[in-house]
Amino acid sequence: MERHTKRPGDEVGGYHVVERLGSGAAGTVYRAVDGGGDAVALKLLHRAYAVTDGARARLLREVAALQKVTHPAIARVLDAEADADDAFIVTELVDGPSLEDEVMGGGPLDADDLYELAAQLAEALHAVHDADLLHRDVKPSNILVADNGPVLIDFGIAQGLDDARVTSTGFVMGTPGYLAPEMLDGAEPSAQGDWWGWAASLAYAATGRAPFGVRPLDVVLSRVRAGVVDLDGLGPVTTAALAGALDVDPDQRLGPDEVVTMLRQAAQSGEVSTALLPTPPVVPAAAPAAGTVPLAAPAPVGHGDVGEQAGEQAGEGTAILTTSGTTRMLDVDAGDGTLLLDTHGRPGDPVLGEDAGDGQGEGYPLDYEPRPLDETGYVRPVHRRRPVAILALAVPAVAAATLYPALTAVVVLVLLFLVRTVGVAAEALHDRREDRGVRRSDGWRAAVLLPWHALRALGGLVPSVLVAASAGVVVLGTSWWLLQTNQWVVAPLEGADATAAGTQNAPWVFSAALAVTAALVLLLLWFGPLSRMTRVGARTVLGHVAPGAVGTAFVVIVALALAALFGLWIAVDKPVEWWPFTGPPDLS
Repeated sequence: MERHTKRPGDEVGGYHVVERLGSGAAGTVYRAVDGGGDAVALKLLHRAYAVTDGARARLLREVAALQKVTHPAIARVLDAEADADDAFIVTELVDGPSLEDEVMGGGPLDADDLYELAAQLAEALHAVHDADLLHRDVKPSNILVADNGPVLIDFGIAQGLDDARVTSTGFVMGTPGYLAPEMLDGAEPSAQGDWWGWAASLAYAATGRAPFGVRPLDVVLSRVRAGVVDLDGLGPVTTAALAGALDVDPDQRLGPDEVVTMLRQAAQSGEVSTALLPTPPVVPAAAPAAGTVPLAAPAPVGHGDVGEQAGEQAGEGTAILTTSGTTRMLDVDAGDGTLLLDTHGRPGDPVLGEDAGDGQGEGYPLDYEPRPLDETGYVRPVHRRRPVAILALAVPAVAAATLYPALTAVVVLVLLFLVRTVGVAAEALHDRREDRGVRRSDGWRAAVLLPWHALRALGGLVPSVLVAASAGVVVLGTSWWLLQTNQWVVAPLEGADATAAGTQNAPWVFSAALAVTAALVLLLLWFGPLSRMTRVGARTVLGHVAPGAVGTAFVVIVALALAALFGLWIAVDKPVEWWPFTGPPDLS
């Protein structure tokens, strides 16, 4: 196919070409400068496309789509020309590699970077959908990684939510592996399809591998339909999030907000991925499966500056799919990677593990098969123990008990009840997900069951409270009687002070008795009977509210500041507040 090749210095519609940035199915993108010397991105249609009404319509759709969205993650349209021989569109220039290039060059993203990418890209897609628009081809090569976040590009096959299909009846455009399974069976384009491409792109970014493999194409489509996604090497929370977003059943898929929340949890808990970027395997040629009529072998697609190898690694190449018979591959674009497929012939589709037609089994080597997920694909997250943070929080609690004993007891019990409720609810959620998998209904189900979880938490808290209260009464009552009746004089008062106080012990001795009792009570509440769920809840809360080393440092600083304040009040002999009681116990 003849392409519009421009060299540095060439002029197109008043713009001077600086360098080629990349090439896709329909056009080539150049860095150019306008008359004022400002850098822009100029997308020039290939010559064979520029003379067709369909290509011009696609260019106009891209202009209309971009003009409908105002968002930092969408490049602004500056100019366009659809009627001249040099049909082009000019947008703001986004400095940065594609996500495909970024992963190919730097390897898979870690948990923090994956969460940032997911959150920022989700915000961009929400803006697209809020403008009543569908992107329809979300994939790594259509996501640029700029300094201020990801940017979606290539709206050439975008359409409005209420528009008729852009392609002919029975056809839909997209990229195998990044095209939702329902689209393979002829479903209408929807926002669900964009979110599938979003989740598949995140899976590629997390593993460095095409989520459903690269080729043969029939095997890729079968994997999409079967939900066999390659998430090997990812942590349990990340795996659950992406597997849930790539569920074959649209009604069971996790929504983008739920996925982002889980990826944030994975980042906050320091989840580590062992995913490595593999060398693409050499796939043996296979004869067509039953019902498959190959009419021309498609050539691999080069994306941007990465070229053929990168395009294969990401598993990309825009396809046109039909829905009326056996699987067919038509070379409709002379080797640039755009394919025409008929994918409704389910009986003829190859299935993983079946013979690919060459008598040698499936086309992929066994060591390259994605690991099938277990029954639910969910692994319960584990929150780290936080002994430093817990000890730090205990210090101001003990200090407060020396000045406000009754009030401190009430506050501590309320806090323990709340964190235990969180623990019970979290364990119930994880148990359900291990049995049934992650579902979109998990959130509202947990909210409905919260009163029951609170009741269970209250019942489970009673044994440790009874033990702690009993020990506290015995220790405080005994020590108070010994000190108040002068059976045990630790720091004697002198003269009139002793007469006025009715005891020979200094006030701080009684405060020390309160502190020792408070420490013992807290210890028994934390490690007493049936207290494991209290600790689980506390770890869960800290994991979300104050994650990692920074969160621990923050908790320690705040706790020590409160302890210092209470210590200052004790040093200046602030009287003990016994509210709601009228005064200290009188055991004399």
